[in-house]
Amino acid sequence: MDKLAKLREVVLGRMIDPQQQQQLISAFSRIVVEFSFDNVLLEMGFGALLNLKINRLDRKFCYWLLTRVDLNSCLMVFGDGKELPLCPLQWNLVLSIPYGRKTVPLVCDGVDESTQGRIRAIGGWFRMVDASGRTHLPVGEVEKVFVSKLDKTKGKLRTEEDVVHFKSAYLVVLGQLLCPTTNGGNLSISLLLAVSVAAKAENYNWCSFAFDWLMSYVSKFKGKFDKYNFVSGCGGCTIFLMMFYIDHLSLTPYYWNETPRINVWTQSDVMGVIEADRKASRIMGS
Repeated sequence: MDKLAKLREVVLGRMIDPQQQQQLISAFSRIVVEFSFDNVLLEMGFGALLNLKINRLDRKFCYWLLTRVDLNSCLMVFGDGKELPLCPLQWNLVLSIPYGRKTVPLVCDGVDESTQGRIRAIGGWFRMVDASGRTHLPVGEVEKVFVSKLDKTKGKLRTEEDVVHFKSAYLVVLGQLLCPTTNGGNLSISLLLAVSVAAKAENYNWCSFAFDWLMSYVSKFKGKFDKYNFVSGCGGCTIFLMMFYIDHLSLTPYYWNETPRINVWTQSDVMGVIEADRKASRIMGS
């Protein structure tokens, strides 16, 4: 079976049996490696994410982590009084995403015609309109669209438009890691403008962007939690909170001299540390 046939099989199989958001990143990274597009990803500044070894999250643990974030002081605060400061630069140390000089855009008001054209192109490539007329950006569909395009180009990025298509597709899928919503299957339509900078993604501050997105979801989470004492879903990059937290536990240090931290932690290591923390403290956070 050729590479494209294998990838179609993987994508279609996962659409029948959807998994959590990190598996989308892992699968798209496989496309990158299979077709030697890693040089394009390195150019974008996201090459370290190819080393992601975590394909699922402990939902209860991530839910608990969100309850520990203090918005006013930008701290993670735990029951034993321990406090961990949070700031955008930490995202570079943990995930090695770009910390460029330009602000990732979110507000469409006043954008130039060139940017509007890019947004229209991205929408034409990936968005879907449901029966009720609502527009969605389903992340799983992005993979299918991109694999279909690779069919036509015989697995090559032949033109500049092909490269931009790939970079845009990757940013849409990456949104499931850096900027997830409570609806895990769709990327927020509000992020189309952010995707429009894909051609020069390395020049933008994705650390601050992901940090601000997380904090906005923490705010929504806490508002609902304070009102109802329960929240049905989590948004924001909880994988960052998870890796940042387990790196600061008073357990055996784990390759402290290596960054980014995404290179260090495997799925089994993460689950083992979380379980050890539970057993040691009966509640997490000691």
